[in-house]
Amino acid sequence: MNPVLESMPGGGAGRPTRVRHQVVGLAVLLAMVTYLDRACIATLAPDIMKSLRLSKDQMSYVYSAFAVAYAVFEIPTAWWADRTGTRVVLTASWYGGRASPSPPRPRSTSPLCS
Repeated sequence: MNPVLESMPGGGAGRPTRVRHQVVGLAVLLAMVTYLDRACIATLAPDIMKSLRLSKDQMSYVYSAFAVAYAVFEIPTAWWADRTGTRVVLTASWYGGRASPSPPRPRSTSPLCS
């Protein structure tokens, strides 16, 4: 027999559920969303630069801020997942992202537009 199943409570006698497929599906969906985030900012860069009147140098700061934010939040998110479990973190990320309001549109008096 499988030593992993034997070490499980109840000897692994229970039948596997579909939850594992749902968790993997959610993880793949979240990975796709983060990939789209990174791909879309590059695609939308000309429109962002035009609407906010940013130079190429200023847009490079936007790219850098975006990359730094991803990198900085990787460490606390991984720590949180280690402490509470990936299922909790994925669920909180999913519902937290859906509940967050969309950012307000910049006004012409914004410092970015001057």
